[in-house]
This record gives sequence, structure tokens and C-alpha cells, in this order.
Amino acid sequence: MSINPAAAALVIRLSAGTRRRPFVLAPICAATILVPAAGIGGVTAFAVAAAVVAVLSIPGFLYVYRTRVIVTDAEFGRVGLLGRPRMRRRADAGSVVRATLPPLRGMTGPYHNVFICDVAGKPLLRLHTGTFAPSDLDRFVARLGLPVREIEGVITPARLGEIHPGIVPWWERRPVTAALVLILAILAAVLLGVPLVAFLRA
Repeated sequence: MSINPAAAALVIRLSAGTRRRPFVLAPICAATILVPAAGIGGVTAFAVAAAVVAVLSIPGFLYVYRTRVIVTDAEFGRVGLLGRPRMRRRADAGSVVRATLPPLRGMTGPYHNVFICDVAGKPLLRLHTGTFAPSDLDRFVARLGLPVREIEGVITPARLGEIHPGIVPWWERRPVTAALVLILAILAAVLLGVPLVAFLRA
């Protein structure tokens, strides 16, 4: 769906901390890969590793440069990594749910979530303070002008899913089960892959 830039009443970009993250992590990752490569394989290995690091760094910088949230008089949505807007009609939105969830791995504390839901309670868009500034989320919610339900305190994804079914994905509500499924899938791939490789080499 295309958007009319002239009608964009509010544009929210990533928080300053999120925008700095790739510039902090990229040199660390580069040093971790390039130094051993140079020591083991010399100039050639260093050049190959540098090319790999450059390619792997591109998504992070594109994410920082392109990601934003847009609210116009008629629609709202998010522009992601590829620069393509995923917009929804404002008429499709029915309410806002705000909830603070326990910290994810790598976070220093709980993070606040904003769910834009349709009239049936299905989430249309989710934003959180892990990537956006709290004040920007407040401006976003105020601009939409929808009824807001704010859940007090820190609530687990499982409990939030009980209150608002379908608002958080199952893997977030059941992280242990999701981890086990992932491990089993990897093991199955390995167990199936080993005899396949042996067969192809025979």
C-alpha cells in the first residue's frame, strides 16, 4: 500500500540508543572475526572475512536508517528493513493495549509494549520501548486517538495472552516449549542430514 508523504502527520523513528547500536556492535564483531582470520590465513583470509563482515553489517544499518512508524489522517503503519511501508487503515483499528513485559535477553529491565488492535482484539501493530522512545510511543497513541487499556505493573506474556487471546505469539507465551521445539528441529535436521550427505558421497 502506498502512502502520501504530504499527508503524514506524524513520523516516529528509532530511539537514539537503538540507532547507535549497530555502530557499537559492528566494530566489535569485525574485530572478533578479522583478527583471527588475519592470524590464521593472512591477507587473503582477512580480505574474505572483511567482505563477509561488510555484507552481514548491511541489514543492521538499513534497519536503523529505514525503520519508522507513520500515522496519517487515513492510515498508520511501519516502514521496515526493506523500506516498504506496511500500512493499515485507521478505520480498522479499534483500541490500544499497553502492557509492560519482563525483560528479554539482552535487555536491562522490563519493556513497555503498545499493541494496536482491531475491533475483534487482533493485533495490527506492535511497538515497544526496546526500539522506540517512551515519549514517542505516547505521541503515537495520542495521535491515533483510540480507547486505551493500560495494564498496571509487569505482566508475563502468558498472562497477557490469557487476558487478550492472540495478542502475543505462542513462542513468547511458552518460551521453554518453543526452545525445545527448535532444538528438536535442529536435531532432526542433523540426523536426517548426516545419512543424506553420506548417501550423496557414496
